[in-house]
Amino acid sequence: MNKYQTKAIIVRRIDYGEADRIVTFVTEGNGMVSALAKGVRKLSSKLAGGLELFSISNVTFLKGRGELERVISTRLEKHFGEIIKDYDRTKLAYDILKKTAKRFEHDKTDDGYKLLELSLNQLNDRDINLHVIELWFYLNLLKIYGHQPNVDRDGSGNPLKEKGTYDFDIEHGAFVAKSNGYYEANHIKTVRLLLDRLPVQITSINGISEKSGEILPVIRRFSDFWLH
Repeated sequence: MNKYQTKAIIVRRIDYGEADRIVTFVTEGNGMVSALAKGVRKLSSKLAGGLELFSISNVTFLKGRGELERVISTRLEKHFGEIIKDYDRTKLAYDILKKTAKRFEHDKTDDGYKLLELSLNQLNDRDINLHVIELWFYLNLLKIYGHQPNVDRDGSGNPLKEKGTYDFDIEHGAFVAKSNGYYEANHIKTVRLLLDRLPVQITSINGISEKSGEILPVIRRFSDFWLH
């Protein structure tokens, strides 16, 4: 039989027929996989326990002749249960699932799985500010595709200054020196830190949540511009 087993995270579920479901996973080692989970909506289903959202499961797939594979067994490894206890945390988790599904649809690397696993781990820690997590997600998604903001030099190629103020050029991914610019050294430091460290490692830094919230809107637009 042409089957294989891998760690997987669900990014999309669609009900199919009376009791089945088409499930899209981001997997460790096999990229995005869409598969039919037969009978999973029945109360007696043995598959259902390993097909929860916001979870990591060990899934065994059977390759089919068409585009859809088939789920033949599941084992839940970790459920990020703290996420669903908070509305805003749950909403951000759904947004991250959708963006991961869209961006890594044709990607066969481990990048999508690693990014999503780390994102869920951070979201599961309710002590970490959501702005910090969302900014980290966007920055590292951009980093994977080579579009991370320049945090060393401004739009003219000059070193960024500790006491300078800047605007942000979305098209070129660079801070642009401006006498009354909105962004300052601490905004740039926040971006620099989140490109190199996990949110949990910097969450105790004074002002990190505030600065993340202030720069997040422009990084969202920057990501939409380059990763539409």
